[in-house]
Amino acid sequence: MDGVTVVPPVGGRVPYAGLEKARAGTVFVPAREDGTGPAVTSALAPPPENTVVVGGADPAEVDGAERPWEACPGASLSFAGTWVEELGEPYGGDETVEELAYRLYQRGARFVAGPGRRSVTDVETGFASVDRIPLAPSRRARPTRTWRVPFADVVVDTAGASAERVMETVDALLMGRTGDLRITLVGDWRRLGEGRHTTIDDPDLDPRLVREHYRCEGRVRFLEEIPERDPDVPFRLFPPVGVRPREDALERLFLICSERGHGLVVGDGGWRWERTVVFARARRAGVAESGIDALVRTYTVRDGELSEDVDLPRAEERRRLMEEASRRAAGARAAAELWERRLWALTGGRWSRLLLGRRPL
Repeated sequence: MDGVTVVPPVGGRVPYAGLEKARAGTVFVPAREDGTGPAVTSALAPPPENTVVVGGADPAEVDGAERPWEACPGASLSFAGTWVEELGEPYGGDETVEELAYRLYQRGARFVAGPGRRSVTDVETGFASVDRIPLAPSRRARPTRTWRVPFADVVVDTAGASAERVMETVDALLMGRTGDLRITLVGDWRRLGEGRHTTIDDPDLDPRLVREHYRCEGRVRFLEEIPERDPDVPFRLFPPVGVRPREDALERLFLICSERGHGLVVGDGGWRWERTVVFARARRAGVAESGIDALVRTYTVRDGELSEDVDLPRAEERRRLMEEASRRAAGARAAAELWERRLWALTGGRWSRLLLGRRPL
């Protein structure tokens, strides 16, 4: 077993300390904690590049499966040690075999069935935290809950947008059927400060209102730049600012990817929905970030598929109407004052006070 590091699970979990020693050669995670299990010699051979060999699994559950990590509990895993550095330290220091397999999948690994047999004992006693596997069926049955690893990262660029437009989009997402989100509002938040400030003539009134509106919302964070893609989060969304997403918008996007096999969904106005694993595999194949879109299978949504029609005028239109109404009111007041003075001058003041009820302005 030269060049092979055996990392047996302990208490149903794969110790991170054991993985740290396996940054070269091949990592082998046996099905049993005693390090033996149903392992066979061929399973210890170096696996193909970017591939995880699942020993003892049914090929139908692994090869080309939508959720291959679900076949990993009770089976042996074999993969290149170069994955360890890319995985990084898991939450809490250890993770179940299923969690480890999910994280490998999200980073672009391909799963193939290998020889061996499954350990029934570990299948029964293994435990995977749905808190860290967003695509677990038990989590999708509770879409309004929030978890440690969110189902989708939503990035909203607030630069130059009014507070009303930002709130219309973000509030609709927060109140939708899929509440398992992490929303990042990108803007120049540092310049706002925390001290006293003016109100009516505040040049930063819009971003200040947005920050106060979501200051206590745990699913919203404020960053200066678009964050790096989180490999553990299966989807990332860039919605157009100012639209009101339908309450089932994320469900529709998820179905487009899972049922039709698309890795990217785009739409008029700036809709963009990315499937993390597809982009990870493209980068692993050596495709530059700028060229991934041309290779990924893309679906284009039509108007109305993801957003609702809004009868109320948009924020800019409301503002324009208010300013126009103010100008008309000011003009009407000026005209009224002019006619009062003319009436006073024509009547010499004899009838003006009776007609107007007061002296002219």
